[in-house]
Amino acid sequence: MKVKDVDLLSWKQVESCESFGAILNKDYVDISFDSDELSQKFWDMAEQNNWQCLILENPSNGHIHSYWKDTKGRIEKGGKDKKLAVGLIADIHSGSTYIPLKVDGVERFPPSVEPVSIQEVPNELLPVNTQIDLISLTEGDGRNEELFKYILILQSQLGLDKNEIKDVLNNINHFIFKDALSEKEMEVITRDEAFAKPVFYRKKTFLHDVFAQYLKSEFCIKRIQGQLHVYDDGVYKTGYRYLESKMVQIIPNLKATQRSEVIKFLEITTPEETVPSDARYIAFRNGIYDLAEKILIPFSSDYVITNKIPWDYNPNAYSELCDKTLDKISCDDKEIRLLLEECIGYCFFRQNELSKSFFLTGTGSNGKSTYLDMIENVLGIQNYVSLDLDELSDRFSSTTMYGKLANIGDDISDEFLQGKTIAQFKKIVSGNNIKAENKGQDVYFFKPIVKLLFSANEIPRMRNKGFEAIKRRLVIIPFNAKFSKDDPDFDSTIGWKLKSQEVAEYLIQLGLQGLKRVLDNQGFTESQKVKDEIYNFEKNNNPILLFLEELEEHEILNHETKQVFTRYDTFCHENGFNKMAMQAFTKEIKKYLKCERKQIRKDGKRIIVFCRKG
Repeated sequence: MKVKDVDLLSWKQVESCESFGAILNKDYVDISFDSDELSQKFWDMAEQNNWQCLILENPSNGHIHSYWKDTKGRIEKGGKDKKLAVGLIADIHSGSTYIPLKVDGVERFPPSVEPVSIQEVPNELLPVNTQIDLISLTEGDGRNEELFKYILILQSQLGLDKNEIKDVLNNINHFIFKDALSEKEMEVITRDEAFAKPVFYRKKTFLHDVFAQYLKSEFCIKRIQGQLHVYDDGVYKTGYRYLESKMVQIIPNLKATQRSEVIKFLEITTPEETVPSDARYIAFRNGIYDLAEKILIPFSSDYVITNKIPWDYNPNAYSELCDKTLDKISCDDKEIRLLLEECIGYCFFRQNELSKSFFLTGTGSNGKSTYLDMIENVLGIQNYVSLDLDELSDRFSSTTMYGKLANIGDDISDEFLQGKTIAQFKKIVSGNNIKAENKGQDVYFFKPIVKLLFSANEIPRMRNKGFEAIKRRLVIIPFNAKFSKDDPDFDSTIGWKLKSQEVAEYLIQLGLQGLKRVLDNQGFTESQKVKDEIYNFEKNNNPILLFLEELEEHEILNHETKQVFTRYDTFCHENGFNKMAMQAFTKEIKKYLKCERKQIRKDGKRIIVFCRKG
């Protein structure tokens, strides 16, 4: 019974009446069952599935009225004796439906079940148009075949995905069939081949929303760090070309405008962020390695990983060629060799929590390029980019580093760096949010996992107020080896040989051992040679240190601060350095010489000099 344009009364006005009722709110539906059998089956199903709905029971016959939200308008039209997806027969009322609460003095209130909040109408109770009478099917009536057919009905009419259909079929089997099918029979019925592709067209109209929902379900589309990703070959991949490739895989003749329509719909309907899995999980070609448990586990969409190393994890891998090459590159220096291994392993790690970058220094044929080539080969071209240090802050450079494991800049320029480039460098190394932009698209922010590796004859000078912060982020590895055609073991094809599977799998083992070592020690292997390189870098970037190398201490101590600063000013001018202000200069001198300023009288004048403390 529909009631429109009537004056509604309060509870106090009607509670003493012999008969009264309520009006169903907008976006709610009444699904009722008019027999004992249907009511009992619904009741059992609702209890087992923990459905949250309001239930009123007719006191005269025990028949049930259930009330649900339908904010998405999934039930387009009500009516009597409607077949529901789960096989029940029900009357469906919506809109301004009158709900009897008291009839001829007999109350139907309070409700039999009244949840805290009412849920959306479940898939099982959506109406379907079918001749299949599930509730009357018994053993020997071809139930298996009927369920096969029924899968297509659920797909085409309701647009349900595989998991949703399996849930509906399980409810049919447990609550509708008198004798349930065996678990093995249900597995056969619900195998993947039983599911036809959903219908994505209504006559000539492309249903982009239905297609988008199918893609989300079929390919586990998620939003990770602001970008849509699709699950493919064991990992989550970003980029519209991956999404579009999945579309044409299903509908080969799908137009570009239709693909764009689907992507826009996915962007809007996938707002929630999915947190990547812990960095302890590293994907290789043959599975996912758990660094903590030291085991290889099968691929699963449950592991949200965005990178895969294109080689197998092989715990028994070994390469004599690789071993000898690393020994020769490191000049048989144990600490340097360990650092080279740790650098490789750190590239596998999808976090930048250790806040380190790597600079390989040295002139001539010393193995820097060979080592970087080995890293590029083991990571795979899809997992690294090759930006110069001074390109890090370019407008469209950030987006090229999104989701990459490493940035490998070979033989970078030695141009002076400052400002935005240094600020960007520090953010990337520490894994802080950086801004990115694809041409013609919105700006977005992401936390980089990319490791910065550079090789150079000399590291560029850097100007930044927080120089200590830069220094903390550096691991400068000297490459002192000398390779020549005159070497007795010279091999012109060594580069190709180092790209073999044997070498790659062994590097993976060395890298994982190195990474475990770094995480256990909460830092990289310390080397005096690296410390010396850091000091030389600091000296080249701090004119004060170079100035102090030119002067003896006695030329500074007990001399007037103004005179010392004048000499420093001249030194900077002659060597092309930017001088610091007097106050900052004084502070640096006091720090490095462990001295203080003191006022004394000389030749009848009061002057300030540098002197030893105490």
